Amino acid sequence: MADKTKEFVRKKGIPEPAKKAVRKTNRNIEKCRIELKKPSGGGTIGHIGKTVVFQTSDRKILTFSKMQRSVKGRWASHSRIGKKPRKQFLGPDADQLTFTITLNAAHGVKPRKTVGNIEKLIRTGKPQTVVIGKKKVGSNKYVITEMSESWETILNRGEVVKISCDLTLEEYL
Repeated sequence: MADKTKEFVRKKGIPEPAKKAVRKTNRNIEKCRIELKKPSGGGTIGHIGKTVVFQTSDRKILTFSKMQRSVKGRWASHSRIGKKPRKQFLGPDADQLTFTITLNAAHGVKPRKTVGNIEKLIRTGKPQTVVIGKKKVGSNKYVITEMSESWETILNRGEVVKISCDLTLEEYL
């Protein structure tokens, strides 16, 4: 039976239904290749300018935690004889953001390089837009005023694997 099939394929060629199946299989294989190239199940969470991008993907995880936003007003206190001081509103104060980011080489992040990039932002004082999701945080840009870092995991040759950074950003007006 196998000889008859081989002879038919050799003389007549592949039947049309089989050609369609082969083309469909090739398209499915190509789709799988394309899907393997793209990181799946991830995306951008937010960013500080273009320098620090918070994201989750198959290759890289860089997120933040403990984010706090402080919105304050400026007040003056006027002393009065025999009475409690009177308050006077002077205007809004600059907003402040604080949060922690963990830079872990096991998650595809280069801890020393990322810390260096954040240091450049602090030393140059360049204002950055802070975006979480697809919305800006506050109505203005922010400057990073402070970073404290904790080197948590270091290998025997000085390779830093994990750094935890506490960042403080202040609204730039």
